[in-house]
Amino acid sequence: MRRSVVCEAATTKKPDSASKRARQAEKRRIYNKAKKSEVKTRMRKKLALLCFHNVESNTSPLENALYST
Repeated sequence: MRRSVVCEAATTKKPDSASKRARQAEKRRIYNKAKKSEVKTRMRKKLALLCFHNVESNTSPLENALYST
């Protein structure tokens, strides 16, 4: 005589889409913050370099940017 075994799978609740969206948003926020910081740092360094060169040549950074060849 055959016996059948019935296995009931535990019902797994699907992850809440709002909580998943919040987790993803937090990851993106951290990533974007790092990228923004990197861009700001690079801009600050470039502007400092421009200002240094402008002090030597006595022209404004805007003039150098507009009229440089």
